[in-house]
Amino acid sequence: MRPLTRTTAAAGMILALTVSTATGLVSTSSAAPSDEGFGARAEVHGEGGVVNFVGTKAGKPLAPPKGIRASSSPKTAARAFVEQHANEFGLGRRSEVKADRVHEQVTGNTTVRVVQEIDGVEVLGGELAVQLDEDNRIVSASGEVLPDASTPNVGRATVGQAVAVRSAKAYVARGAGVKPSQVTAVYEGLKVYDPSIIGSDKLPGARTVHAVEVSYSDHVRRQVFVDAQLGAIVDAFDEIHAAKNRRVCDAGNTPNGVPCSNSVLTEGGNVNAMNAEVRQAYTYSGATYDWFKAQFNRDSIDGKGMPLVSTVRYCDPDSGCPYANAFWNGSQMTYGAGYASADDVVGHELAHGVTERSSRLFYSYQSGAINESISDIFGEFVDLATSSPNDAAADRWKLGESLPIGAIRNMANPNQFNQPARMNDPLYYRGRGDNGGVHYNSGVGNKAASLMTDGGSFNGQTVSGLGVTKTAAIWYEANTGILTSASDYQDLARALRQACKNLVGTKGISYSNCTQVDKAVKATQMDIARSNAKDMKTCKKVKWSFSDGLEKGGKKWKAQRPWFAPGNPNNLGFDATYASTGKKNLWGFDRPGNWFPDSKKGKSKDYSVRTKKKVKVPKHKSSFLRFKHAYLFDTDNGKNYDGGRVEYSLNGKKWFDVFKGKYPNKVHKVSAKKSLNSKFAGKRAFAGESGGYRTTVVKFPKKARGKKVFVRFRIATEASVNIYALGWFIDDIGVGRCK
Repeated sequence: MRPLTRTTAAAGMILALTVSTATGLVSTSSAAPSDEGFGARAEVHGEGGVVNFVGTKAGKPLAPPKGIRASSSPKTAARAFVEQHANEFGLGRRSEVKADRVHEQVTGNTTVRVVQEIDGVEVLGGELAVQLDEDNRIVSASGEVLPDASTPNVGRATVGQAVAVRSAKAYVARGAGVKPSQVTAVYEGLKVYDPSIIGSDKLPGARTVHAVEVSYSDHVRRQVFVDAQLGAIVDAFDEIHAAKNRRVCDAGNTPNGVPCSNSVLTEGGNVNAMNAEVRQAYTYSGATYDWFKAQFNRDSIDGKGMPLVSTVRYCDPDSGCPYANAFWNGSQMTYGAGYASADDVVGHELAHGVTERSSRLFYSYQSGAINESISDIFGEFVDLATSSPNDAAADRWKLGESLPIGAIRNMANPNQFNQPARMNDPLYYRGRGDNGGVHYNSGVGNKAASLMTDGGSFNGQTVSGLGVTKTAAIWYEANTGILTSASDYQDLARALRQACKNLVGTKGISYSNCTQVDKAVKATQMDIARSNAKDMKTCKKVKWSFSDGLEKGGKKWKAQRPWFAPGNPNNLGFDATYASTGKKNLWGFDRPGNWFPDSKKGKSKDYSVRTKKKVKVPKHKSSFLRFKHAYLFDTDNGKNYDGGRVEYSLNGKKWFDVFKGKYPNKVHKVSAKKSLNSKFAGKRAFAGESGGYRTTVVKFPKKARGKKVFVRFRIATEASVNIYALGWFIDDIGVGRCK
């Protein structure tokens, strides 16, 4: 669910590139780009050296691709441009591209979104937005694709569609507290999934997945990705956004009325005969329609006259009454009691529908934060254009000031509500809750929009405001014509700069305005890459008594299946190569207890990998165990069902917890019946998701110092059905002490 209120890529480098008007795309230059970056340029990822952005000066587009005429279709021209420069964009021999969605920009240009396929399988987030003028000359191109070399297992699907759908349904049903038979699944085919391309901190690496959309009772709609080799759930995120032909239903403080089928008010009806909340939903959805129509000539959410459907006074059957939130579920708006009272909230939620039909920003991590920020921005612009209560100057940039709970965000001062105002803000959220902080980190975009609109001094930059009309046009151009589904804040920085250049000469926008856009981007530090993972540090000088980087194989380890030492080869046909350094690592697959042949059906299970021989623990107070690891254990909606612990033993029989229970997360109890729970249930463990590789260091307890011990890594699972996760990857293990 994408609620209104908060719930609890590789670093880039800029190369100076000269973009010619001939058929060649880029040639390297030794000159550094200007601070403003108004010249035509391409920006290149530090890894792989591939182009992910091409921009041009206003009125100076690149020549049409070879063989393309002004009479050619924009789809044909965009695809030809990408294919002719496949090497620069990082597309290999196994990659093909197809022209997908087309959007007419307010400038008269056309944006075509070109989607990548590898071995015939679509890459999630592998997309380039190519903008062309009326003569099919190239105005800009932005986005990211996956290199073929990083996708060795694409197309190898050993788990069938039926198994994937069953797993996805079981996963969502468990989170919703219902039976799998009560949820509805729509199979969307095989996809290539790499979390790094969509800005997620799941375990990186490209893999083929089954994409399944699972829904329940109109307020649960989740996109689930199931590994096509293992059947493991590798990712899932909510598809419900927490949002002039109008229809309004009144649920009357019940769980009914969604979908809205029995309207109490339709377009042209007697508004005055309705209660206040019906009137507000009707009036403010109309105000949102009018604003988008006046600003961009956009005919409703989809640009094609889509009806604006709302349900007010709704109660979530899972959350009780009153429901203190609002959401957009892909087809209509739904409001809890009092939540249709704020015009900026109505505008916010309906703007999610606009994004869903343009850039399609993923609702996770930085992409999701930008998604939320765009809804905040347009929602507030609707508020500024609409006569409504609480329109005092002090509330100019507050979102939801008319809600029963009062304002929930301050776009001009994000810190007031614990949001970051810049990328290096101490309040920047680094966790994995709230879909990676979508309602937290939206503060960066919000601050930039307020600076662009009203101006001000912030973080060493003084910005002259452009006003609402110009700022709205720039953000709309970025969303509909430049951003792609996997865009992060670095992409947004480039998009805003290019959007301003595209619009020079329209709506009164000039090059001097673009200077102010660039200052707002710099003030909020959008160009700075952020990572969610943190490492622990050891002492500066270490004396090791044991170390193993696994590069000589797993000869130092004894593994209980499904632990594998090293991870490859394994009898599951899965490429478990995910090493911190080198090419080998330990891997423990997270499968439920009832999968094991030596277990009674419906009984939890634990299994481990341990050193074959005892390891000497130095007799010193600084003696420690250090290892690098990444994990994705079975987890959903803040509940961790499986997990891993690290233990030692003096005799191989009695084992002790090295961490003494001091782990980052707690394992959930799924049932009162003990045999169904993980053996770590109710206890702390490594559980949930690590966000990629990290280094962990723990001191040995006093009774282990100076002794020889076995060390083991142990996974415990609950006896769930058909829900698997990728498990635990471990590398570079060492026992030592500080010198």
